[in-house]
This record gives sequence, structure tokens and C-alpha cells, in this order.
Amino acid sequence: MQSTIATRLQLTRSRAQLLDEMAGLYGSLKRELYACIAARGGNAKSHRTDFCRTHGILSHMFNAMAVDMQGSIDSTRELLKEEKKQLHKVIARREKQQRERYEELLDLAETLYGTVGHAKRSCASAFTTATRHVGPTPGGALRCAIGGGGVGEG
Repeated sequence: MQSTIATRLQLTRSRAQLLDEMAGLYGSLKRELYACIAARGGNAKSHRTDFCRTHGILSHMFNAMAVDMQGSIDSTRELLKEEKKQLHKVIARREKQQRERYEELLDLAETLYGTVGHAKRSCASAFTTATRHVGPTPGGALRCAIGGGGVGEG
């Protein structure tokens, strides 16, 4: 069984202000460390000597920031990998829906205007690989963005 314990600090105004300033300094140094990693590459620990010397901090404070920062970077990278997988699934599903709708439009055009012909069907197969745009022509017939004329035309 887990239990949660909360502690409320009894601080004077001056000590509370000091803690706020320390937290602000920690946050700004952490952001600078992130900017340094983003600009120069590598991981957080590879910038220790330069960063400590530049900002006048001890290495144990840097280590705390580095572990915190590297954890944030690593978790963000993992989340981005998962998001990329999900987006690829969504894209594949949408492309499939688009191909199915295009086939339905070709079938409908064939029903309304007679035979669509081999050229228009090959346009459909090209559509499945290239997922091109299909839109109505001014005359009302469907026009394939790859093949040219409207459905039912010569």
C-alpha cells in the first residue's frame, strides 16, 4: 500500500525569496545547457568543463542539471519516435481511404457515363502509387490529374 506524505515548509520571507532565486537560476542555467547541447551536439556531460567554467558553478550542480536535462531530452526523443509511428499509421490509413474513394468514383463514373476505358483504369493504378489529386472538371465529368481528359471522353 502506498501513502503520500506532504510537507509544508515554514519559511521566512527572506528564505522563501532565496529559494525562488535559486530555482530561477537553476531553470535559466538548465535552459542555457539545453541551448549549448542543441548548438554543439553531444550529450550534456560532454559540456561539463566549459559550462562550469563559464557559469561559475560546481560540478555537482552541473551533474544534477545534466541528469535532469538528459532525461528530458531522452524522453522527448522516445515520445517523438512513438508519434512518428502513429503518424505513419494515420497517413497509410488515409491513403487507403483515398484510393478506395477514387475507385468508387471511377465505378460511379463508369455506371453514369459508360465504359471508363483502359486509360482511366491505368490512371487509377497510377493514383494508388502516386496518390495524385482528382477533381471535377468544369463539364462535370471527373478528370484524372495524371491522364488528362474527363471520364467518358474518347
